Amino acid sequence: MSVGALRLLTGILIAGYSGGAVSAQDALTVVRRDGVAIYYQIELVDDPGSRTRGLMWRESLPRRTGMYFDFGRPQRVRMWMHNTLIPLDMLFVSEPGVLVDIKRNTSPGSLRLVGPSQAVRYVLEINGGEASEFDFTIGDRFILSQRRDPVHAK
Repeated sequence: MSVGALRLLTGILIAGYSGGAVSAQDALTVVRRDGVAIYYQIELVDDPGSRTRGLMWRESLPRRTGMYFDFGRPQRVRMWMHNTLIPLDMLFVSEPGVLVDIKRNTSPGSLRLVGPSQAVRYVLEINGGEASEFDFTIGDRFILSQRRDPVHAK
């Protein structure tokens, strides 16, 4: 196989691998404590494989988009940045949808485990710096507006 063909195949495999993390497109509203609503387009991931892949290999993330991890029930969650190419803010959300912790500008590629001191059900990963830009704080409320097809409906 030629070097060019090998590079093309590698690119296709990486693109397919990173794209596999998407299980559904949904809208998420973050209602800040001052009542201001910030809207996000999110990829909802709720299976182990998709949660493991997360945002690995992505070279960019459009503004006001993110990945919303649903762990199914409250639990101690630890996240890392293995094979993640861009800095992210990680917002840790309790089962009733209340922001309980924020890890800002996590370092790309870091193997350091980060997470809150309490159990959470959800984690929102967004571009590094957006949590500060939109003034997200502990106590903000998260409202998921699912637009899933019937096959994925819960």
